[in-house]
Amino acid sequence: MKTYDPKYVPYWAERFKTGEITFFFSGVTYTAHLLSPEANRFITYFVKFEDGYFLFASNAIPQIYLPYMLTHEIRKYTKYKDQPDRCFKSLIDELKEVPNEIKELYILSRQMFFSSLVKYYKDETKEELIEYKKDISECLEHLNNISFLKL
Repeated sequence: MKTYDPKYVPYWAERFKTGEITFFFSGVTYTAHLLSPEANRFITYFVKFEDGYFLFASNAIPQIYLPYMLTHEIRKYTKYKDQPDRCFKSLIDELKEVPNEIKELYILSRQMFFSSLVKYYKDETKEELIEYKKDISECLEHLNNISFLKL
């Protein structure tokens, strides 16, 4: 497995890169590469820490949401790395950090994100995705439970 390198951009992502954002989290300086939405035709507000070595997000995500979404991804590959419900645990931590002034709209944004993920993986039958599908479904269920809008 590769290790995190803030300068690394895989070949497939180079043509979509529009910028980057550098931030400090949990004692580490991270660089997230911002990609155009065309990099993922299924999910506009995509964000991912690809196997813990390439951190990227859609440049369509409102800047005010980026830190929370990015740290969610980092936690999945650090704090909760080997846990089956790492996405859900990361979401719980993430939501604690979001300021109340933006929380309601932020939750709606995350509902749309997780709803898209659940739909995207709905028909996937690969053994290695079973836990992940359960995890993202739990995230969507939790967001639906705390939001005024159900997706």
